[in-house]
Amino acid sequence: MIISIMQPTYIPWSGYFNLMLNSDVFVFHDDIQFEKQCWQQRNRIVSNKKEYMLSVPVKIKHNSSQKIYEIETVQDQNWKQKHLNIMNLAYKKHPFGLDVLRIYEETIIKGGANLCRLNTEFIIKIKEMLGLKTEIVFSSSLNVDGRKSEKVYNLCKKLNASTYLSAAGSKEYIDKEGIFSKNNFKVIYQNYIPQIYPQKGIDGFIPYMSVVDLLANVGFENALYYIEAGYKIENI
Repeated sequence: MIISIMQPTYIPWSGYFNLMLNSDVFVFHDDIQFEKQCWQQRNRIVSNKKEYMLSVPVKIKHNSSQKIYEIETVQDQNWKQKHLNIMNLAYKKHPFGLDVLRIYEETIIKGGANLCRLNTEFIIKIKEMLGLKTEIVFSSSLNVDGRKSEKVYNLCKKLNASTYLSAAGSKEYIDKEGIFSKNNFKVIYQNYIPQIYPQKGIDGFIPYMSVVDLLANVGFENALYYIEAGYKIENI
């Protein structure tokens, strides 16, 4: 059984859903310490023919080690309406823009204040629309201890996984800490390559955008092709 583990990201990129596609179980790593200005609270879209960063304001307690699932967004700054306005201007005239904006409104705009819940509800809805059958688990429900690769390894063992599919960015610390290799546990690193798709109004291609950009341009049915083509597991 292949497992992948990722923090709940705000409107994540296509590579996030490629991990799901290639996994039997996908774990939302929601019970580790929140890091400010990370992908948990921001992501990139295309607006006015260039990259634009959307960032969610959050409440951080002083000298706190709040876990991801404990983080609340700042409601009095009306960030939701601001993000919706930007998204509307960016995508409402795209071929499939209204479909994506409707999901964004249902999950993010009409959701509550908890950042983790907003992120995961959006991700799960996109997963369902793409037709992915991957099982979803929250790490906070598993009562697993450890730090960094030790925690990841313990999650894999708890779920009886045989293989861990990791984002490529984690390779350095996983190799350095050596917990997986010491226990002869198979790790595969996802070498995801963003596929070029038509971006409305853009000369050339702007990669690494939120999945919103892909979906607004090509729709759910075609998006699955681009997501799958970015990386496939071989010789497992």
